[in-house]
Amino acid sequence: TILTVSLITALVCTSCDDSGSKNESARVIRTSEPIIISETSTEDREFTISGTISGLTGSIELKLTIDGVKEPLLKTISSDGTFEFDKKIEVKKNFSILIYKQPTEVTCTASNNSGIVLNNVSNVHINCATNTHQIGGNITGLQGTVVLQNNGTDDITLTKNTSFTFPTKVAFNSSYNVTVKTQPDGQSCVTYNSSSTAIRDINNISVQCSNKSYSVGGTISGLGDKEIYLTLTSQSGSISTIETFKKDGTFTFKEPVGHGLDYSVKVKQHPGGMACSASSNTGNLYSNIN
Repeated sequence: TILTVSLITALVCTSCDDSGSKNESARVIRTSEPIIISETSTEDREFTISGTISGLTGSIELKLTIDGVKEPLLKTISSDGTFEFDKKIEVKKNFSILIYKQPTEVTCTASNNSGIVLNNVSNVHINCATNTHQIGGNITGLQGTVVLQNNGTDDITLTKNTSFTFPTKVAFNSSYNVTVKTQPDGQSCVTYNSSSTAIRDINNISVQCSNKSYSVGGTISGLGDKEIYLTLTSQSGSISTIETFKKDGTFTFKEPVGHGLDYSVKVKQHPGGMACSASSNTGNLYSNIN
């Protein structure tokens, strides 16, 4: 912008003598040269693009795109604080800043990241938050109610074979450990792939449940050096087995019996010249019998 100011000062003094003739006693005429004042126009200026970043772990890459510029500007940042793109932007250009490459451990979002350049832009903000991951898997063989927990808390109750996910997510690179807090009645559930470090969503934990089974046994006395044949039967468990025992002391049948099923132990064949009897030899199993 060019502003021209012209200053003209004129002072003319005249007087007349007695004859009526003009007598020019003084004449001061001052004329200035034009004064040119130069003002820089915003039309000719370039401005910086800058901002702040918080919560960053690792490094992030930002992309600045500008109207009329084919190649975007990329900037890598590795710490919290202020940042500024290296190239200045012409006035009245549209700009946009996008997150070109996210960090591994956090997810970042940008605000005040687009607009028209009229002055230096300094209010772009990049906010980063720690990544969190879901922990879950599948349960099979369940016939009752089981309670699972992760890291000693965050309980979930399951009543059927299904997939599951714990309600609380785990922070990136933090540990998880899924255990059975409460076993289903008459079953035993075991976890697999149940503990590690969360670097992604976890969905491969396996919980496998099966019916409990118990051993049946007892004690023999008075047998001496002879042998006795005993039978173990379970009508509901479809078990009928005969085993030979040859000495006094404890004995245990090799065949287990399922949780809650009936059992019966009887003498199949008495030792020669002896008569043996069994006591406390029937019932239903909820624990090992010995």
